[in-house]
Amino acid sequence: MLSLLALKAGLATRKLWGPAILGFIILAVVAGGYFYISHLNSKVTRLTGERNTAIEGMQRAKLETTELRKGIENAKQNITTINRDLAAAREEAQQYRKKFDDHDLRKLAAAKPGLITRFARRATERVLSDIESAINRKGDGLSGSADSRPGTAKAAPADSN
Repeated sequence: MLSLLALKAGLATRKLWGPAILGFIILAVVAGGYFYISHLNSKVTRLTGERNTAIEGMQRAKLETTELRKGIENAKQNITTINRDLAAAREEAQQYRKKFDDHDLRKLAAAKPGLITRFARRATERVLSDIESAINRKGDGLSGSADSRPGTAKAAPADSN
C-alpha cells in the first residue's frame, strides 16, 4: 500500500511540475516587464527634464540673440553718427588748413608789425584776465582790486615824511 501511495505521490508531483514551471515563467515575465516599464518611465521622466532644460536654454539664447542684435543695430547707428561727425570735422580741418595756407603770418607780421603785436597783446591780456578771475573765484585771498599782471603794478603812494 505504501508503494501505491508513493507511486501516486510521484505522479502527483510530476503533474505539479508543469504548472509550477509555467507559473514561475509567467511570474518572471511579469516581474521583468514591470521592471522594464519602470525603467522606461524613469528614462522618460529624465529625458522630459532634459528637454525642458534644453528648451529654456534655447529661449534664453534666443532672448540674448535678440538683445545682441539690438546692440549691434545701436552700434551701427553710433558708428554712422561718428563717421558723419568725423567727415564734418575733417572738412572743417581742411578748410582751416586752406585758410592758413592762404595766409602767411610771417609775411603779415613783417608787413604790419603793429597789427600782429596788437592782436598778441590783447589775447595775452584776455588770458591773464581769465586766469586772474579764476584765481579770485577760488578765494585764494587775492583781491580783485589790485592789478597783479606783470608790468602793470600800481605805484605805492610816496611817503610824505
